[in-house]
Amino acid sequence: MGADQSRQQQHQPGKKAKLEPSQSRSSLSHDERFFALAEEGNSDGLVSMLPLVTSVDWRGEKGRTPLLAAARHGRGACVDVLLAAKADPSLANANEVTPLMVAASGGHERIVEMLLIAGAPFDKADETGRTAAEWARLAGHTRLALLLEGSGTTTSTRHSQQNETTKGSSYQSGQRMAALDVTRL
Repeated sequence: MGADQSRQQQHQPGKKAKLEPSQSRSSLSHDERFFALAEEGNSDGLVSMLPLVTSVDWRGEKGRTPLLAAARHGRGACVDVLLAAKADPSLANANEVTPLMVAASGGHERIVEMLLIAGAPFDKADETGRTAAEWARLAGHTRLALLLEGSGTTTSTRHSQQNETTKGSSYQSGQRMAALDVTRL
């Protein structure tokens, strides 16, 4: 691809710049580099880039945020940095997919817990009508699906219940009881 075509491709609105082998990361904006660091799992890099980015909720290709990218790839340390920097756990991509949904479908239990504590909406549905619990179940993460289905109890209520008992809270689904302890995720 020629240099003119490469420049033209980089400047198309709504399109993420694809790097040619001859390009370097330095040609990316601060926000694009920040997003790439979250996706790669470089939490130290995220911390050092925080003062330089426009927003921790910057949206890349298809409306993806750094938090969604980190949650999708199971990058717990990055999720922690982003949430501490006040990233919005409820922001969805262009398909209405949230960080909680991608973490649940990937079986990333610790990240699911972090997102729930940060206030991620557990009952929000994507454009196909699936919730995070349904994505977890479809991916074979039954325990995580049960946790998410039992998330109707607010985080503060869950924590006070856990302080009162050593077993945590329970969720009843039909005839079946499942002990769910978010502190052990």
